[in-house]
Amino acid sequence: MAFLMRLQETGDLARVGPARRLDPDSHDRRSAGLLNLLGRVFAKAKLPVEGLDVANRLVALQPEKPFGHMLGAALHRRLGDETRAIRGARRAAILDPVSFDATCSPATEYCHAREFEAAVRRISPVAADRSRQALGDHREPGGQPS
Repeated sequence: MAFLMRLQETGDLARVGPARRLDPDSHDRRSAGLLNLLGRVFAKAKLPVEGLDVANRLVALQPEKPFGHMLGAALHRRLGDETRAIRGARRAAILDPVSFDATCSPATEYCHAREFEAAVRRISPVAADRSRQALGDHREPGGQPS
């Protein structure tokens, strides 16, 4: 991470993506970790085109994991493609419905697209579920709330 952050500071990070010097082997188990890290660095460095390439490669490598879809959603938003941003965020929520990050990702994208009613519909069940988990189910033996 320090190496990648140093590349960002010196302005050399933009050359990493196109040069493919850190191109992971798709059969290497560590590749997903490297792509994950590289995608986060590109997102933080505000290099959405390079980051989107990494997100797409991460999704190709691990289509069942939500992070690549969430990363792609955020980068599509930065590139102005709200439809793809929402689609990627919704896919992440489908893949990991118990993850707070994944389930809230679509609401975030709806907010950025100024579709506030859709955002509220997405976040309301998540907030209610989290509240129940945090408070516990406080019911009397007869089934009535205490």
